[in-house]
Amino acid sequence: MLETRWRVLAMPFHISLRKHGEVYRKDAGLIISLVSRLAEHFGDSMEKVIGEYSDRVREQVRDQKEFNRTGRYRYSQGSQIREIVEDAEFKKKDLYTLALSYILSPYRYELLLYVRSFADTRISAGEACLQVGTGIGLEAYLADRRMACIDTYDINPYSALCLSYLGVSPRVRFFPEEYRFQPSAMYDHCLAVELMEHLEDPAGFLAKMKRVMKRGGSGMLTFALRMPQIDHIFCFKTVSEARALVENGGLEIIGENYFISSFLGMDEARKAALAESSPFAAVYACVVINP
Repeated sequence: MLETRWRVLAMPFHISLRKHGEVYRKDAGLIISLVSRLAEHFGDSMEKVIGEYSDRVREQVRDQKEFNRTGRYRYSQGSQIREIVEDAEFKKKDLYTLALSYILSPYRYELLLYVRSFADTRISAGEACLQVGTGIGLEAYLADRRMACIDTYDINPYSALCLSYLGVSPRVRFFPEEYRFQPSAMYDHCLAVELMEHLEDPAGFLAKMKRVMKRGGSGMLTFALRMPQIDHIFCFKTVSEARALVENGGLEIIGENYFISSFLGMDEARKAALAESSPFAAVYACVVINP
């Protein structure tokens, strides 16, 4: 059964390998090692992990078809999903899915490369970074490699395991809680990757983030567009909507990219058009500064 499931997942693996070569192979090795160690910690076999990932992908396909029919997500309030996201089994499986999706969804691997580009070009040694939404810890890992100091927050306590398995330094401080925007803290860089669609009030979040971002500081934001998942509650339908939210929040966009949930190859103009309006789920990512 495991062999059969790996064959099903082989196509996206080879798509990214052909396009990105040794860089992808190295990143895939890092993530597979992370997932293996997580599975060992929880007493799960890799066969079970791959099976759960496959089941989650099928669920997302069903949710996408329903969204294309109704134009609505299943839930729209945090209170409706609280029992789901606070369940220990969900938290574990969510990390498995998130980790594997980076190497088994080509568009998500390209998003990871965009985040790495932000870290490599904008983050310097000794600077202070805020990350809200630790996930499997890759953004904190990339900032740590730049010798920055990172405060990273997530309600999933198992994210601490991921950071440990990635081997981050003591410069990374993990807090298993929601970020409360302490008025005394100021940051050179703020990262909110794969967070906004989980919030009831993303505009309020951006206003608070601006308050803790130093003048001239930078950030990276991503927005899932038309992408229903069980814990996505704020439905962004177009790039224009997300872009307006950022600009109305007083942040200046200095870079943009678009990632389409598809195995089809396409140029940047086509990606931009499909991200703005199409049946495809997509991710809009932007680099911002606090002017």
